[in-house]
Amino acid sequence: MKPARWERALTAVELCALAGVLVALEAGAPATRWRPVAIFLGIGAAAALYREVGVALTRARVRHQSTAPVPRNRWLRKPAWISAIEATSFLGLAIPFAAGAAAVGFPGVGLGILATMAGLAAFTSAMSSMFSVAAFMLEQDGLRVRIRGATLLVPWSMVADVRREGSEDHRLVVLDLVGVRAIRASVDPATRKTHARAALVFSSEDGVTSKLVLAPWTAGLDGTALARALISARGPDSVPAN
Repeated sequence: MKPARWERALTAVELCALAGVLVALEAGAPATRWRPVAIFLGIGAAAALYREVGVALTRARVRHQSTAPVPRNRWLRKPAWISAIEATSFLGLAIPFAAGAAAVGFPGVGLGILATMAGLAAFTSAMSSMFSVAAFMLEQDGLRVRIRGATLLVPWSMVADVRREGSEDHRLVVLDLVGVRAIRASVDPATRKTHARAALVFSSEDGVTSKLVLAPWTAGLDGTALARALISARGPDSVPAN
């Protein structure tokens, strides 16, 4: 989630450009040409500022979660402000093109570019929700998972292992599962659509084993806190079902 060097370099260029446009407007440059440019660059600067503040807040959240217990028997969700940090990356990519279009006299094209990227971000989020966990609850008997339009129960006895994989910048928590058919059968409400979504989230090649992949900040927990909470809730005495 930390902004890459090129993102920060691009933000610096945009800020310099914004300062230059504002100076030009004060000096009498045509407002109809340059005001839209300033607006687009201002949006980019605001998005970059939000991203930097958001990253600082997530770091503070990681420090807090390193010592704080994870609540049980309560739905845990990813906060909207964390999702918004990720969305600003899409916006940041569009700003130079939108401002450039406005600078050559086509502000409507620039607005279209921003609208397209916003639509792409919304589409990506909607598609991701089809294959991911929206929230979960740590219960005595297992992990209650909320997917789009339904919930399922993953008994601790069916969790063979909890492990981490992926790069340092994008560490995933993976639950190796057995008895996937029983997990899918616990879907509530049980409709054709919810069974199909459960099959997408709990996919299986052999009909027995499966993996539940949890992305960073699933349920509002960073990867380390997430893995620790699951291992603790599962307990050392949990024996995977055959």
